[in-house]
Amino acid sequence: MLGNHLTLRSRLPELEKQELWGVMLTYNLVRYQMVQVCFNFKGNYLPYQLSFNGVLAVVVEDIRRYERKLLARTFLPRFDISVS
Repeated sequence: MLGNHLTLRSRLPELEKQELWGVMLTYNLVRYQMVQVCFNFKGNYLPYQLSFNGVLAVVVEDIRRYERKLLARTFLPRFDISVS
């Protein structure tokens, strides 16, 4: 089981509980985002017609893009480097 991404990393029961809450919260936030996307699509889509992994990949990419923009605003102006 070592190296399995489905294994809980925490060693203490309290931390395992916290980790499980985090996983459940993330799952529900992604599902909520799927419902919002369906309401904003032009067609008649339902949330179960979307791929969970596909939506999760989009959410992760959006987070990474936001992190890059945040880092560019924080560190690059000190060195006078422009970001396009």
